[in-house]
Amino acid sequence: MAGLVLLVCSSSFSKADDPVAMTGPITEYTISDDSWVHVPLDFTFPFQNGFYTSAYMFSNGVVGFIDPAAQQTYGLCCDGQNMLDPTNTTNYIYNNATRAPGLNFNIFGLHTDLKNYGSGRFYTQGDSSGMRFFWENISEYGRPANLNTFDVGIYPSGNIHIHHELINITHHDVTVGISGNFTDDVANYTHFF
Repeated sequence: MAGLVLLVCSSSFSKADDPVAMTGPITEYTISDDSWVHVPLDFTFPFQNGFYTSAYMFSNGVVGFIDPAAQQTYGLCCDGQNMLDPTNTTNYIYNNATRAPGLNFNIFGLHTDLKNYGSGRFYTQGDSSGMRFFWENISEYGRPANLNTFDVGIYPSGNIHIHHELINITHHDVTVGISGNFTDDVANYTHFF
């Protein structure tokens, strides 16, 4: 039986007014285009029938729970995914079977083609009460002036919070949602494309 996941999306973002305030140290990361960083967690996160003590933060707006190098994700480039019909898309993640596992066990905060052109920040804040992953002033790829600010929060209860402050994507598809074992069960996702 699948576990219950609470996915909360809001259109506002405020570190001071957020209903799920986060404590703990802030860690800033340099994430190159179409890449990711490993983020250890100070708690066990229950997600899609698994339990995780670390995560991966992708430059392209995704928090994943399986080692991206092992899945050949290629940074989840270059657009959001329409998971309703994975066989009818031009996106190369679907068209190359060796890359499809990259969609497994992810939280898509704002999955699209993003790049830090120097004015943005990737960072996390958290402790044993939860972890938030922040994309602050990150540009749409090829459009440095199209800035985006959002975050994904995960908690030991299994709750997930996605907050969007500023979204300015004009030339790429976008996905917000979650996925489980997409390789074995193509219906194991919730998303907004």
